[in-house]
Amino acid sequence: MGLDIPINLDLIDSSAEAIPTKTPYIDWAAGRIYGYVDSLNAMKQHVKKTLLTERFKFLIYDNQYGAEIEHLIMDNIDMEVLQLEAVRVVKDALLCDKRIIDVYDFDFSDLQDERVIRFSVDTIYGPIQGEVPL
Repeated sequence: MGLDIPINLDLIDSSAEAIPTKTPYIDWAAGRIYGYVDSLNAMKQHVKKTLLTERFKFLIYDNQYGAEIEHLIMDNIDMEVLQLEAVRVVKDALLCDKRIIDVYDFDFSDLQDERVIRFSVDTIYGPIQGEVPL
């Protein structure tokens, strides 16, 4: 015999959508995970982790997570093409998250032997700055 508990469906708010942000804190410099971050700090970490994770490479993530940055690392690619494609790849990786509103203000620079893209990200928690090496 099963347990039958009546539920008043009128009391359920179906318009509410929970978007969790609490996530383990990654100390990138020490290579350790400890504690938790939430809201804006979680979004900063999410942006970095998403762009450092190659899309389609790890079975633990669905096909929406990660970025296709590796294919941009070619010695003979024209700088204008590289910049256009990098903007597309970064936006594609980040804008699939409902918490991210916009990605803009892209800046490309060479630091020693590394190309770096810097950009601005508007999230539902506020604006943040992002950066990814090429």
